[in-house]
Amino acid sequence: MLTLSVDPKVLAALKAAFPKPANSAVKALSKYINALHALITEAQSLGKDPFNSRFGLQSISLHDLANRGGQIGSSRIRVHAWLEQQGYALVKAVETGSNLTGRKSRVKLTRWVTVTDHHSASAVKHKITQGADYLDQPGADEAAWIRSLYPGLEDMEEHEAQATYHITEVDQLSLARFILWLADRADGFSKAQRDRMMHQAMLIYRVAQFSRGLFLQRPKPSHFGRTYYAGVSVQNIHR
Repeated sequence: MLTLSVDPKVLAALKAAFPKPANSAVKALSKYINALHALITEAQSLGKDPFNSRFGLQSISLHDLANRGGQIGSSRIRVHAWLEQQGYALVKAVETGSNLTGRKSRVKLTRWVTVTDHHSASAVKHKITQGADYLDQPGADEAAWIRSLYPGLEDMEEHEAQATYHITEVDQLSLARFILWLADRADGFSKAQRDRMMHQAMLIYRVAQFSRGLFLQRPKPSHFGRTYYAGVSVQNIHR
């Protein structure tokens, strides 16, 4: 799980530009931050290539960020565009991607935002040593994180969820043992490999805890007749 902390000056500037309706700036910035959070979480779970790891970059779709980040004001300006125009951009493109090829942009977080990684291998190991119930007792912040990854899921009927997601049962006990092994005894991997596997394992584990032992995968269209998934799935996790 990642935590994004945005400089209060960003919200203050947005409030000054859009004072009405009340709380519109708060809601708009929260929606934008949630969109950025979800994209970075997905990027972390899929793992960084050596270039991104070396220079502290993330590979995300700026097109998706702009679309999912919402709008504000009577002119319905995109929050992403407003932040860039006013000098408060939370991400800066180092290498621009392409919607035609599906290649994502390499971005660097700006001085207006900081990220804390709670699911790196070292962070999880620290939390496990602090309390034996860490894996048994997910916090409220993790519940909010899971909800942000599956927007609208709580309002869906069961048949709607089954039509939207492909659902897989999770052996939570075995996965918990894998997490403990990965945190303490997996010496045959690099730090980047361990972090990627831990991000994936903790994501699946926490989702399963909040969905009665199930993991939800979001299918994406394919012209080749094969099923592919967006984000973490059985197709790209460590086995």
